[in-house]
Amino acid sequence: MSARALIRLSAVSKGFLSGGQMQPVLQSVDLQLHQGEIAVLLGPSGCGKSTLLSLIAGLEWPDSGTVELLGKPFSTLSDARQTRIRRRSLGIIFQFFNLVPTLTVAENLHLPQQLNGNAYEPQRIDKLLQSLGVLHTRDHFPEQLSGGEQQRVAIARALIHQPAIVLADEPTGSLDEASAEVVNELLFDQARQQGSALLLVTHNPALARRADRVLQLHQGRLEPQRRLDADHNGVT
Repeated sequence: MSARALIRLSAVSKGFLSGGQMQPVLQSVDLQLHQGEIAVLLGPSGCGKSTLLSLIAGLEWPDSGTVELLGKPFSTLSDARQTRIRRRSLGIIFQFFNLVPTLTVAENLHLPQQLNGNAYEPQRIDKLLQSLGVLHTRDHFPEQLSGGEQQRVAIARALIHQPAIVLADEPTGSLDEASAEVVNELLFDQARQQGSALLLVTHNPALARRADRVLQLHQGRLEPQRRLDADHNGVT
């Protein structure tokens, strides 16, 4: 039996008003991402990659087309049902950290669990923080952390509830090479071992070569599946 599609977009379009005119960003995008599948999304800055992730997460609404998550018509559900799915099944790693400033690192990680009605699990929190090299920050507040530490804590918070779908928008942008590699390994392991679907926006060709699929966003459209040659930095 083939893996089920956790993400399904059908003819999704999105535009924004600019100078009194509607400027298309995404045009008739079709996408399926299955359980345990890793897809890397490539494209120049400003081409709509972040908008695509926001539409999947229900943070933006499509102008037309449908977004389905876990077999449910996500883009047409009520706000309350979207929120429940987002809390339980989505791990979102965007370029802004959105840590709660009045909570410690450990409390920030416990928050998704608490919202889902789960008990406090200090061992899981410590294990995840340790794997990302930020266990020493567990009792600190976000303002006491460096930018790189905040980013790793935000990644830990996105993964703590073992989501079925992980959306990552350049998650290692402010990290040094060694820390970035740790984060990337964790994201790939999450998908491989737990069967989650990972959609990763990156400019790193080495990551694209490790993915199951490479998607290219060009002029608002997702181009057909491409693979990266192991000895080539571009799309072939």
